[in-house]
Amino acid sequence: MIINVHPLRATLKRLRMRQQDLAPQLGLSRPALTALINHGVWPVRVDRNAVCERLTHALRTHAATASEMALCLSSISAGESRGMPEKNRPRAAASSTGPELPPTTTAEDHEMLLRKQSLSAAAKARFGLPCNPFDLEVETDEDLYQTPDVRYVREALMHAARNAGFLAVTGESGAGKSTIREDLIDRLQRDRREYVIIQPSTLGMDDTESKGRPLTAGAIMDVICWALAPSAPAPATMQAKARRVERLLTESASTGNKHVLVIEEAHRLSKYAIRHLKGFHELKSGRQRLLGIVLIGQPELRDKLSEFDPEVREVTQRCELATLEPWDRHAKGYIEHRLARAGKRLADVMDDSAFAALMSRLTIGKPGDKSYRSVCYPLAINNLMTLALNAAASVDLSSINADVMRRAA
Repeated sequence: MIINVHPLRATLKRLRMRQQDLAPQLGLSRPALTALINHGVWPVRVDRNAVCERLTHALRTHAATASEMALCLSSISAGESRGMPEKNRPRAAASSTGPELPPTTTAEDHEMLLRKQSLSAAAKARFGLPCNPFDLEVETDEDLYQTPDVRYVREALMHAARNAGFLAVTGESGAGKSTIREDLIDRLQRDRREYVIIQPSTLGMDDTESKGRPLTAGAIMDVICWALAPSAPAPATMQAKARRVERLLTESASTGNKHVLVIEEAHRLSKYAIRHLKGFHELKSGRQRLLGIVLIGQPELRDKLSEFDPEVREVTQRCELATLEPWDRHAKGYIEHRLARAGKRLADVMDDSAFAALMSRLTIGKPGDKSYRSVCYPLAINNLMTLALNAAASVDLSSINADVMRRAA
C-alpha cells in the first residue's frame, strides 16, 4: 500500500518541526494549518502571500532545501478558500511559491534524492562491483572529482588559510561542502607550514536559544584559547577572553604558526556572532593578520551575509563569497570518475538514454528559464545511481536503461 504524505508534513518531520509550533509563525491557528495540510482548505480572510512568505522564512531558518521549499509552497498554494468564490481568492505571488514543478514530481521523489542508499548484494554481483563506487570515501587527491567550481573553491580555501583571509563557502545539501572541508584540513596538514586549525563544535548549534545552542563570540574565544593553551583555565569575562586570545595568537605566530578558524554549518550562526568575526579577523601583530576565517554553510549563509543588511555589512565587505554550483555539465564526468575507481566504464553500466533520464530526474525545467532548478549535486547523483543499479539488478538487467532510471525508487 502506498501512502501519500503531504510535502509540508514530510518536510516538517525531517526538520523535526512541530505543526503546533509552525502555526503561530505563519499567523494561523493550529486547526487552520491542519485543515490546510490535510484537506487543502485555506481559512477565509487570510493573506496567502504573507503566509507563503512566512513559511519560506520558517523553512529556510530550519535549513530546508530549495526543493523542499518549492514543493511545500506549491502544494499549499493549490488549496481552496472555504466559502470564497474562485474569482475572489487571493493568489500566492510567483516569487513566494518557487519554481513550478511538473505534475509527475512528488515529495517522495525529491526526498529520495537526498536519502542515503545502499547497494544491494544482487547489484554488486550483477555488475561485478566489489563495493558501491558511489559510496567510496575521498582518501586521496586523485579520488576527488574537481569541477571548475571545486578547483576554484579549493584554492580560495588554501589562500584564506595561508594568508589569514576571510572566506564563506555556500552550497546546497549534498553539494560537497563537508568533502571540501576535509580536503582543506588534509592539505593543511600536508603543507610545509605549521597550522593551528580551530574547529568549534557545531553539534546542536542554531542561531537562537529557542531552536538550539547558539555559537557565541565567547564560545569561539574559548575554543581558540583551548587550541593554543589547552591546560590553562578559561578566562571568566569577555574582556579577559579577548586579551587572552590576542596574546596567545601573537605568541603562537611569533613561532611561525598560522591559524585558521573553520566553522561548518555556519548558516546557523547568529548575526551577533557573525558581527564579532570581524573583530577576530582584524587581530594583527604588526602588519600580519593572526587568524584566517573560513565559514562553510548552506545558501542561508549567503542570505545572512547580505550586503544590504546593516547588521552585517561590515563583515560582508571583508568576506569573500564562493558557491558550489550544481554539476549539470559535469555529471557524466563525475559518474565516469566514480566507476573508474571500481574498474568499470560508463558503457558497462548505463547507456546514453539512461544518463538523459538521470538528468531529467535531477533537473526541473530548461536552463535559462526562470522556473529552472537543479539538484544535480554529488550526493543526489550518488543516491540515484545506487537506486538505478539496484533496480536494474532486481529485473535481471546488466545495464541501466532510461526506463529503469525513470522508475528507480
